[in-house]
Formats: sequence, C-alpha cells, structure tokens
Amino acid sequence: MDPEFGAVISQAQRAGMWRVTFSEHGEIALDGIEERIASYMRHVLPGHQDYDLRLYSAYRMHQSSAERYRIGWVLLCGDGAHVANPTSGFGLGGGMYDSFALSQALAFRIHGERGDEILDRYAHARRLVYLTVTSPISAKSLRLIFCHDQPARLENDLITLRARCEDEDVMRKAAIIPPRWRHLHLSMAVHSHRNCPLRDAGPGPCRRSI
Repeated sequence: MDPEFGAVISQAQRAGMWRVTFSEHGEIALDGIEERIASYMRHVLPGHQDYDLRLYSAYRMHQSSAERYRIGWVLLCGDGAHVANPTSGFGLGGGMYDSFALSQALAFRIHGERGDEILDRYAHARRLVYLTVTSPISAKSLRLIFCHDQPARLENDLITLRARCEDEDVMRKAAIIPPRWRHLHLSMAVHSHRNCPLRDAGPGPCRRSI
C-alpha cells in the first residue's frame, strides 16, 4: 500500500509465474513503459533482479456501467455491462454472478415459465448490485492500495484490515453478501489520489494499471 509503489501481487502459475499490477498517472505517455516497468521492479523487487518480463498490458482503471442491461433480446453481463478496477477482483466475481443469474432467467423465459419480466428483473437486480456493492468495494480497494494520501484515513483502513485478520468472525462477516442484497443474487433461482476521483459512469480516473 503506497501512492507511488503500491501493487497487487499474485502467483499466476505454480512454476514461478507472478502477476504484478501497479499504477501510474494516466497522462504519462505510453512510450517508454518498458523502462518504467524495469525502474519500478528495481525499487520493489527484493534481492537479485533475475526475472523475465513475459507480458505486460496497460489499461485505464475506472468504474463504469451501462445505463441499461437489457433492450429486447439483447442482454448485457460481465465486462459488457460494467467495468471495475482490478484491485479486488470484484469485476470478475461480479461477471460470474451475472452469468449465473442470466442463465437462470433465460431458462425460465425460454421454457415459458416466466415472461419478459424475468429478463427485466435480471437487468435491474444486477445493475443495482454493481452500483451498490461491486463498484464501491472496488473503489475502496483501489484507494487503499494506490491512492491513499490521508494518514488518518489510511490508519483507519489498516485497523479494519487488522481486525479481520485477527478475528475469523469479523473476516467472515465482511466477506458474506449483505443480507439486504442477498435476494438480488439468489432470487433468479427461487422463481484517492486527489486528482483521480472514481466515478460510477463516464470517463474514468487518471490512473493507469500495468
């Protein structure tokens, strides 16, 4: 967690392949990005610098959602419906839940068990989950890793994280779907950086993920 060297690091494969996601200001030109990656690794990689850069990709980190997830027989889900920054992985998780809900809604409609209203229900429920759960949590994670510039707020975030690590019940409570939103997930089956504010629609913030 650092405004300059913050990163999300995960093991992509057992055979020593790692993914490192860090950020830079979005207004920096893409030219010279390999040199900046090497400079970043020199600052954060412990020990020797013996590594192979297999692949890199730069993309703008932002939050956005389509205004509607259904028009007639055209239905949106996953990245086609909404985008979340990669910090917490909620974009992937949200897309998977979209597919679960949409497959059930389509099955009901195709087999004549429900009318078109089940598709509208899917579109409304999943957009609401994105706006009220997925996007806010993703934005908070991005702020924590890359954009914290207020020591008091950072310390409060760290206190929350430490409490979750020290108490399994606290961690479990933070991880479960809030009861008020649980029906949106299950109902189908039953019937900052100062200059980079995150937004739920429109142009994204001025951070680029690499």
